[in-house]
Amino acid sequence: MKINEYIKMGFSNLNKRKFRTFLTSFAVAIGVMLIITMVSLGKGVENLIIDLTSEFNSINTISLLPNKYEDLSAEVKINDEEDLSVEPNAKKITKSTLEALTKRKDIEDIVVSFETNATSIKLNDKKVSMFDISAIDTNYKFYSKLTEDSAKAKLNKKDIKVLLDGRFPKDNKSNEIVVTESLMKKLGYKKAKDIIGKDLEIISDRSISTLKEEPLTLKAKIVGVVNKDIDSGDTAKTTVAVANKINTFFYRDNNYTYEKVGASNVSVNVNSADNVKTVNTYINKKMGYMTMSMEDISQSVKSVFIVIKSVLAMGGIIVLFVASLGVINTMVMSIHERTRSIGVMKAVGASKKDIKNIFLVESGVIGFIGGLMGAIFSVINLQIIKLIASAFMSSKGVEDLSMLDTIFISPLTISLVTILSAVIITILAGLYPSSKAAKLDPIQSLKYE
Repeated sequence: MKINEYIKMGFSNLNKRKFRTFLTSFAVAIGVMLIITMVSLGKGVENLIIDLTSEFNSINTISLLPNKYEDLSAEVKINDEEDLSVEPNAKKITKSTLEALTKRKDIEDIVVSFETNATSIKLNDKKVSMFDISAIDTNYKFYSKLTEDSAKAKLNKKDIKVLLDGRFPKDNKSNEIVVTESLMKKLGYKKAKDIIGKDLEIISDRSISTLKEEPLTLKAKIVGVVNKDIDSGDTAKTTVAVANKINTFFYRDNNYTYEKVGASNVSVNVNSADNVKTVNTYINKKMGYMTMSMEDISQSVKSVFIVIKSVLAMGGIIVLFVASLGVINTMVMSIHERTRSIGVMKAVGASKKDIKNIFLVESGVIGFIGGLMGAIFSVINLQIIKLIASAFMSSKGVEDLSMLDTIFISPLTISLVTILSAVIITILAGLYPSSKAAKLDPIQSLKYE
């Protein structure tokens, strides 16, 4: 018999027992639905994290961290400046390090930042606690040229203003600050020109629940507003002078300054993706610093989500294997009901192989029907969850719901692989019943009532 004949016969036999076939297939469908739903959600969240990360980290950008490279094969010291960091694997990012980077022709520019432990900011009666603030060394860029180019490409614009109005702080000693367009609106202003020149209160509170202390409040003049196309976050960038005052207060350490501790992070912007590996190796092996690139982040996220998706899929796999026991039961019952017809088939020339294949194909058809149902259920399931998530986020005042389109996806590959897996599992479940059917004695089968 040909394979298409087996399949045709399989559908025909199962069609005679619709209700039993439906129940068995439905059990398979639940397992398939759980697997596709969970793995798709895991994949969606993975994609979202990578997309969000890529917004802040170009593939041409390498983050140089103030830590020693863990696997040095050759370390060449740039200088012998004292490293005042307290961490055992810390390595100060020195002035000589920055100079060495800027001299390389394959590096477009660098952005040098220093952590600033401010807990809130205030302007008039508006106070913001959820925001990001850092100090930028004014000797280098505030925003990389790559950031500008990326924004132009993304928005298909020839030219984009980095600042809506104003300027960046003049030097490291000034008490000045720039805020993003988003943060400006949270501070109660709609137009950039109206907020320029205002004194922003920067508050650093190191109090804990059991010990209350008077917070430090500094004033910094707002001198510029950053275009949301360049930086869409609630971000403020100030000077080293402001950061030094805040950090020495926050850490209770007069030595915790940019000059003595060094930069917290350096965004090294490479002029070409082809040169990223070369620059990365130079920073690791020659300078001895740890780095983090978009490729590193992407690989780390994917590695973590392989485990997460496997765990999420485990529930569906268990249900699928339990459903396979139902397939065995269904096929064994079918053999008892069709013992006489099996005897007739053998009497007219059907071989053991033919009988075995008939029942194996029937098992596979149950898996296919269940898999198809499960795939449809998963699409419906994901849309229902998306609607619930959308309603919840809207109730919390979230306007941009575009991230939901990234999270709630149903990749065709996942569906096809899961359906195929369901077919294979049900075929394996049908091995015992099909072997039993093939071994039936034709004479005894014909006598079976």
